[in-house]
Amino acid sequence: MNILLNNWYPVSIPIAVILWALLIFSIIKLRGNRALAEKLCFYILGFVLIYKTFHYVIYCVLLKHSWNEQIPAEISQLAYFLCPLAFFSRNKWLRDGGAFTGIIAGFAQLASISIAPYRFAEAGICAFSFFESTLMHYCVFWGGMVQICCVERMELKNIWRNYLVFGAVLLWGILASYTWMFGTDAAHPHEPANIGFIIRCDYLPDAILD
Repeated sequence: MNILLNNWYPVSIPIAVILWALLIFSIIKLRGNRALAEKLCFYILGFVLIYKTFHYVIYCVLLKHSWNEQIPAEISQLAYFLCPLAFFSRNKWLRDGGAFTGIIAGFAQLASISIAPYRFAEAGICAFSFFESTLMHYCVFWGGMVQICCVERMELKNIWRNYLVFGAVLLWGILASYTWMFGTDAAHPHEPANIGFIIRCDYLPDAILD
């Protein structure tokens, strides 16, 4: 597998094409079938929530990472929890905001593997981390898109609510960088933590693999 991933374009581009095709096919097939769309979102987003909860607990308990470093701070980390929990809340405002956050996080990942897959190779990302990250991001991206297209359509007049939720996510990341995560970057122990593209623009692929 690692040999296969030495050349990222033959691997990442087909994956991106397949994922985009699945998304479009899902939306076409699920439009007009809200019950099925909602049931699929329930299972897929529930899987993300359970998996990532265990993921962070294992990091802290088994790998003995400090708890403060595992508090979700970056947009993708927050989307793993915000998107499912907002969906389960059945609150229209939270659902739209959670879906929007999941879409932004997932789109960043799909765009990165489509446009700049070499950045993964430069960062020395292993095959498992690459595929796990892609799957998790795609799940929240798919869940967000299906929610606003097939479950409960987003009204343009209320889109400001999504920006409000997304702005809160960004502010949370900045707060984390300057408080409980300050100095956690071993390369810069006396500086604010690097919280993905919230802090810097050259985020690929660091931010999306958490």
